[in-house]
Amino acid sequence: YEHPELTTVDLGGLAGVTEVGDWFMSHVSLPNSVDLRPLSSVTTVGDHFLAECRLQSIDLRPLGSVSTVGRHFLYNTTMLAVDLTPLSRLASMGSYFLHRSEVRTVTWGE
Repeated sequence: YEHPELTTVDLGGLAGVTEVGDWFMSHVSLPNSVDLRPLSSVTTVGDHFLAECRLQSIDLRPLGSVSTVGRHFLYNTTMLAVDLTPLSRLASMGSYFLHRSEVRTVTWGE
């Protein structure tokens, strides 16, 4: 379930989507990051969102409307820092949030 041949992801066709199901973009190894701007309408994120990803960084600002996150959000990722400030509307967070990740710095502020 690794996708070594994947080098670019274009989520442009997902504008207007309000819910992202389980395993979305899990086990992806991209050289830089994923542009989540088309997901600005998403309010619910399923289990294993970006789990087991090998990303250098991720900009979560487009997920500012998300109020529910499933289990294993950013589970076992290789990023060293993540800014969770955009998730200010989060009302429900699943278990294993950032579990086993290599994150050393988490920002979750105003």
